[in-house]
This record gives sequence, structure tokens and C-alpha cells, in this order.
Amino acid sequence: MRATVRHARARGDRRVAFLDGARLFGRANRDDCSVDSIHPNDLGFRRMADAVLAALRRLGVA
Repeated sequence: MRATVRHARARGDRRVAFLDGARLFGRANRDDCSVDSIHPNDLGFRRMADAVLAALRRLGVA
């Protein structure tokens, strides 16, 4: 996936980014973000949405 992003950027696409799923919950209290260490709960979904929104803002599309 990272190679796909690099490829797109090399061809001029500036509105593409790689979001590492392992980092979507942030660092603090990661265990509180899922019900079973796999499926996100409300807090997990909120942190994921915040991470995606931040990436969209960096790309200038939100």
C-alpha cells in the first residue's frame, strides 16, 4: 500500500496518503478503544474518525 501511495505521488497525485491502521487508535489507552482487541467500540471509532479527518485536512480536502 505504501508503494501505491509513492507511485501515485510520483505521478503527481497530491491527494493521496497512507494511514497506518495500527496507529489509528493513538497511543494513550489503546486498550480502551476496542471491545475485544479487534473490534472498535465508540471510542475506537471516534479516534479512527479523528485520524482520518486529520489526514484529509493535511491533504486539503476537508
